[in-house]
Amino acid sequence: MRLAIRIFTVLALGAIAAAAAVLVTALQPVEYRSTSVLWLPGAPNRADNEAVVRSLEALLVSPPVASDIATLSGTGLTSGEVVDRMTVTRPPDSAVLEVSLLDTDKDRSLALARQSGPALVARLGSSAQGAQIPPEYAITTFNAEPTTEVVEPPRARNGVIGLGIGLLLGAGLAYWHPRRSRPIRSESEASEAFDTPLYATLPILGSGSWSAHSLDVPEEELPIGWPPVARRLVVLGAGGRASVRLVELLASAIAQSGRDVLLVDADPEERGLTATFGQNGKPGFFECLIGRADPATSYVPLDPEHLPREMSALVPPHGGRISLLPAGDIDVAPAVLAGARVTGVLRKLPMSDTIIIHTPRLPGPYPANQFVEFADGVVVPAVSGRTSVEQAESVSRLVMSLTGAPMYAVLLTDETGRRKPRGGARQNLDGHSHPPAQDTATPSVSDPRRTASTSGSRQPEGRPVLPRDRP
Repeated sequence: MRLAIRIFTVLALGAIAAAAAVLVTALQPVEYRSTSVLWLPGAPNRADNEAVVRSLEALLVSPPVASDIATLSGTGLTSGEVVDRMTVTRPPDSAVLEVSLLDTDKDRSLALARQSGPALVARLGSSAQGAQIPPEYAITTFNAEPTTEVVEPPRARNGVIGLGIGLLLGAGLAYWHPRRSRPIRSESEASEAFDTPLYATLPILGSGSWSAHSLDVPEEELPIGWPPVARRLVVLGAGGRASVRLVELLASAIAQSGRDVLLVDADPEERGLTATFGQNGKPGFFECLIGRADPATSYVPLDPEHLPREMSALVPPHGGRISLLPAGDIDVAPAVLAGARVTGVLRKLPMSDTIIIHTPRLPGPYPANQFVEFADGVVVPAVSGRTSVEQAESVSRLVMSLTGAPMYAVLLTDETGRRKPRGGARQNLDGHSHPPAQDTATPSVSDPRRTASTSGSRQPEGRPVLPRDRP
């Protein structure tokens, strides 16, 4: 199917380009070429024939002679316009000059060609150059009346050229576009598309984990320094459930470390966080944008029983508190998210909490510039098999143009197999390695110091002991 689409693209562009070339050519006016033949009868008898004929040829296309031709023909053209229309050719080793005048007006072309010989003769009789030419080089008009032929626009030639250009463009598009539109499926493709080292690959989209509502990622699958140490974290929407599950995983990890988390649903299209936590119909972020609500009092603390099953299995009873500022119950236009009101609302949020903002999907109709500029860490997810290379490149360019904050590229997959632990120091965004980033006040869940003994086995303190962990 893809091959058929590529072939169709090449042929379609070739046909369109050929048709366009023929159409443009058909719109061009028909031209007329009138030719007057000038003969020098004394030339073959002299040894300096070549120099004399070349002198006459140069004199014929000079501005003075061209001006005389325009005057004698009564066409009202300037000498430059006459020269542009004139072509002088000479058969090899002959004493014949063929003077052709090309014009869209048949009568004007004929008048110009008719006066080319008399104008040259008159100029020779009055110029110093003409006095140097021997009298036997008398110029004679070989054809008393110039011949005229119709010059049709080269439709066939231009059509072939247009077809060739169209086929080349189609072949280039067929090769280049599928490459950028193909979905990302591997870590190397994601890293290349985002133009930054990949921060994490998280297998949270598998059908098994989905049906079980599980976000329990094996410890060795998490990157060193998980979760990102940022107080204002922005997760760019990827459309659908994928980026919402990433926000849930981040919030659970931060709450495990004892920090309070405030989630902000700023996605006006799907409002996935609001639906996940069952807060539909309540005033929220978009009411705050238009002044109908106060962001400092509109967020909702989420009790453990209000957490989704996939989060309640990870957040310990005495972990950090999780709150939500829902999206709200009104619709907003894209222009509302492009103004300074967004920054004003975000600055009123409690800065003592770690803020995680789920933005509109990118690329999409709603802008996310204000959120990116507010953040001190930007998480950019790519959904394996769905996010295209072109989309990832577009998002990466946008983020890098708006902020100097770290960009964390994350690949979300449906893999369920456990991989080998990632050893060594993680690479920085510029490609240099650095020690793992840790919040010294609250170690992350991947800190090996956070361990506890349970029935003789050691379990990370960051997540509760699940039944499958017990002997």
